[in-house]
Amino acid sequence: MKIFAFKTMLLTLLLFSNDVARAGPGHDHGEPAGATAGAAAVPRFSAQSDLFEAVGSIENGHLTVYIDRYNDNAPVTDAVVEIESGATKLVGTLLKDSGSYEFEAAPFKAAGSYPITITIRAGKDSDILASGLVITPQAHNHSETGMLSSFVAKVRAFGSNTMLLGIIAFFVGLFSWFAVRRRKLGVWSQK
Repeated sequence: MKIFAFKTMLLTLLLFSNDVARAGPGHDHGEPAGATAGAAAVPRFSAQSDLFEAVGSIENGHLTVYIDRYNDNAPVTDAVVEIESGATKLVGTLLKDSGSYEFEAAPFKAAGSYPITITIRAGKDSDILASGLVITPQAHNHSETGMLSSFVAKVRAFGSNTMLLGIIAFFVGLFSWFAVRRRKLGVWSQK
């Protein structure tokens, strides 16, 4: 019985040892295998100048753009923001709860590459930023299937918890080994 407990503990340690070697959040040791598919699922762009930084993403049929001051990262919530892409011209609506600007994403629903020009007028400051937005076929299909994105998020959340499950299994195996050892030595036997 002692050998069985030891083998169980060793097998558990080996099964979960791969997760221990992975870098955690904030450690850029290369992109994880599934990250490309997730990144493609939410089309994004970014642009910056000496005055402003802008980051935009398309989700749930809306193009959301966050704008900060370049020098101190203070959110810009008092601007008129316009986006141009080819013949399309859109004016953003400020969402006060998030401090972002929202645009209709319908012009960007087809897969393809879109040049993006962002005009920002905030008080006496104004600037034009340029970027590009790429909508991949996978991103287009993924954005239309909310169930798929929910499933992918759940799988990723489970994957990040496998190390915790491995540690728990290791300690269960270790406890089993000690329990078998103590029983064999007669520590728990009744007299």
